[in-house]
Amino acid sequence: PNVELAGKAGLQIGKTGAIAVNQYLQTSAPDIYAVGDCMENWDVITGSKRRHQLATNAIRTGYIAGKNVVLGNRLAYEGTAMPFITKVFGHQIGAVGFTEREAQERGLDVVSVTVDTLRLSY
Repeated sequence: PNVELAGKAGLQIGKTGAIAVNQYLQTSAPDIYAVGDCMENWDVITGSKRRHQLATNAIRTGYIAGKNVVLGNRLAYEGTAMPFITKVFGHQIGAVGFTEREAQERGLDVVSVTVDTLRLSY
């Protein structure tokens, strides 16, 4: 993400190259909030820092930060399960969470499910 201005302003940049935030989406300068693509996100399962650059995340974090600015840090952001969905050749494909490889690298038990919707249900 483009965080050059944030870095020049003295905001902490996280390990992922995005702006570090707390659970209320405040940066290292408490009166400045970061959301969406420029914020450092975290996984809800492991707490590991990640980037989640999707519109759904930008909308959600923008809503939370806006509420917190107006009402005073009442709404905590819990992180992301990294969901995504896309359409390829007329088929919708979606996933949530780590890939099998990522889960294994983190020492997590792996469950992988494939749903084939091309066959009729009987």
